Amino acid sequence: MPTIAEAAREVIAEQGTDKLWFGAMDDWHEAYARAGGRASHPKRVWHAVQSALNRSPAWRVSGTIRSISWSGEREIAHKIYTPVTPTKPPASSEQP
Repeated sequence: MPTIAEAAREVIAEQGTDKLWFGAMDDWHEAYARAGGRASHPKRVWHAVQSALNRSPAWRVSGTIRSISWSGEREIAHKIYTPVTPTKPPASSEQP
């Protein structure tokens, strides 16, 4: 089973993007589920994914986006994460 950081990398590769940001919550939840996460409350999932990306040497913070806080009470700067090495898109089954 992959770690949250490894699963997040797989998810963005499948999405064809090069970053993971707070606005793409489905991607955060998918990475958490693939890593075997069992928390059901969204705040716990968000915290677990953010903590894993902050600790991982394979990810870096590449910017921020202003959005509502997790408590829903104020606007804060959420981190945008980018893999240290670029992701490769999944191999296509079509032959050129």
